[in-house]
Amino acid sequence: MVKQLLQPDPDMTSNTIQQGIAQLFIDGFNEFEASLNGEKEHIIHNIRTKAFESFKSNGFPGSKDEEYKYTSITKRLESKIKKLNLNQSGKDRKTFSLPFDLDGDVITFVNGNFKSDKSKLMSPSGSIEILDLKEAVRTHWNILGDHFARYADPEKDAFIAINTALASEGSFIHIKKNAILERPVIIVNFIDPIQGELSVNTRNLVLVDENSQGDLIEITISESDNFSFENRVSEIILKKNASFTYFNVQQEGENNYLIDTTQVYQEDNSRFTSFTITLHGGLIRNNLNISIDAEGCETNLYGVYFLNGKDHVDNHTVVDHRKPHSNSNELYKGVLDGRSTGVFNGKIYVQQDAQKTNAFQSNKNIVLSNKATMNSKPQLEIWADDVKCSHGATTGMIDDEPLFYLQSRGIDRDTARAMLIYAFANDILEKIHIEPLKVFLEEQIQQRLGQEF
Repeated sequence: MVKQLLQPDPDMTSNTIQQGIAQLFIDGFNEFEASLNGEKEHIIHNIRTKAFESFKSNGFPGSKDEEYKYTSITKRLESKIKKLNLNQSGKDRKTFSLPFDLDGDVITFVNGNFKSDKSKLMSPSGSIEILDLKEAVRTHWNILGDHFARYADPEKDAFIAINTALASEGSFIHIKKNAILERPVIIVNFIDPIQGELSVNTRNLVLVDENSQGDLIEITISESDNFSFENRVSEIILKKNASFTYFNVQQEGENNYLIDTTQVYQEDNSRFTSFTITLHGGLIRNNLNISIDAEGCETNLYGVYFLNGKDHVDNHTVVDHRKPHSNSNELYKGVLDGRSTGVFNGKIYVQQDAQKTNAFQSNKNIVLSNKATMNSKPQLEIWADDVKCSHGATTGMIDDEPLFYLQSRGIDRDTARAMLIYAFANDILEKIHIEPLKVFLEEQIQQRLGQEF
């Protein structure tokens, strides 16, 4: 009885953590709000205030939150963040170059701050409009106001609420009606904290208008050993007959945490494809949510992650079929080594009105170390009766039979092992249609494997 009385209540411990880390963000918001001056009169300020009130009411996810069961973000942030540094300009460098050679419209952020001198716009204004978020709020609220914070709901997630409240930097991308982009848009996020802990909140709003087509590559690169916490939210809206591909490339350091939420809304006959490629990261949580709210839509979600050391990567996807005659296909593959931890939590909802839906989901993993852990939870919830749906997951070591076959042909064991892992991941890479990006990713994976093919 005495021991029981001395043991802390788990809920009480969680509440104490919540209060400690939450208070830092409350103080940060109050400081941010005080710096706005005349912007308080803008309608976006009401949205920010409402979002932050939601955060103060709900707090961070606790140990009993099912959505964060395998990723204890709150405790990790409590141990890492002692003070919020919301604005750091980064080192004064002449260039922040792309890791691959590719022409495109480039939007550059350093520690969450937009850098116009390190960005370049090449596409004609008649086909696309690209603005940093501050400029878009000032000059394009007639368009921005119809979509900002309409899809990513602050009530449903604490990190969406924080981002909605604190994000003053980001991008607004409008691919105009009937436009077909000849080159991709590239968002480059350089994380380069030079002191203490860095907290970054950026917001992207992408509007793909009717009958238009385009590609967006977003790449995050860490250039410092100092701790950083990135909380990014992107809202992507596809109008009728639009086609859009989003590449999310993550190359973080072991001391970088990233919460990346992407909310997609599809209208009639639109086609959305996403690639989430994680090459490295201390803690990464990817929330990818798709609302298919019209007929004739197609959705393809692809992901590949290579984890080592103490990397922790959590891919959390939701595909919500609301209307009939739509197709979705989801394939995520992971390779885990060292003491890394992988999480895949994929949900497919087929609503009652979504008859004639085809939805498929698969998660496959190779575990290379006895100390690595993979948690996979594919889910289907179906309320319609005329559908074709399936889901599944596999996790295991490298198959001995193909390994033996390659060795019997004179290939040494390490090379044979690397070849099988590369072939496993190449199912995703071969679907990438932008050749310079594909080559860059192939080279990165080959470097990780210590082999060239």
